[in-house]
Amino acid sequence: MEHYQGVDLHFRTFGSGPPLILLHGLFGSGDNWLTLAQQWSTHYTIYLPDLRNHGRSAWTKTHDYRSMAEDVWRLMDLCGLPTAHLLGHSMGGKVAMTMALRAPERVSTLLVVDIAPRIYQLHEHQQLLTTLAAVDLTAFENRTQLDAYLAPKITRTDTRQFILKNIYRSDEGLFAWRMNVQGLLANLHSVGDDSPFVEGRSVQLPALFIAGGASTYIRDSDEAIIRALFPRAQVVRIPGAGHWVHSEAPDALSDQVCSFLSGK
Repeated sequence: MEHYQGVDLHFRTFGSGPPLILLHGLFGSGDNWLTLAQQWSTHYTIYLPDLRNHGRSAWTKTHDYRSMAEDVWRLMDLCGLPTAHLLGHSMGGKVAMTMALRAPERVSTLLVVDIAPRIYQLHEHQQLLTTLAAVDLTAFENRTQLDAYLAPKITRTDTRQFILKNIYRSDEGLFAWRMNVQGLLANLHSVGDDSPFVEGRSVQLPALFIAGGASTYIRDSDEAIIRALFPRAQVVRIPGAGHWVHSEAPDALSDQVCSFLSGK
């Protein structure tokens, strides 16, 4: 087995049963999955890491899928987990797919939420990060002020509120970012990358891809790409759900996950 050198991730764990690692998306953290994680913890030991450059985990100059996969392998090694179920959303889904392709012996089951193994053009994300990089957080006394300042620049309320979850007060009492805004902006091309998926590998792992029915992140044409890499993959769509399936349709997503993991 390969020896992996990743950074230490901040994570929380709870529950009992087989290990289930939940990997969040860009701009997120492990806490994004807390509500569903608590439900699933009655049957699984849940691991909720913050991926590098997010949450309380380390900020690094690199932010690519091989590095993020190595981080999660290191977490598994530190926790004594030879294998685990992996569930990843968006960027976290690409991390999970990278792990499954490079070390399938360490993945019990692969579950991917609203992302495909292909290139994504992240122009909106680049504009968003550019906007955030220009904000002087120390100029704001409270979140209401900051929200009002960002509203003309980030017009979608749900997106703005999601971003504001990344704000905290430093020991000096000033606002600061939990996520590495400058680092993510510099590495955004790697987040949209497909290089882990073009090496000609395929693995015979049980895999479930869950798409939001109102999202364009998994297109009908992506199903052939998915099954070329993961021949046993099932693809299901949750009607009406957008990209953030776990917050927009948590019950429907939970039903799909629980049924798949239980083999029904």
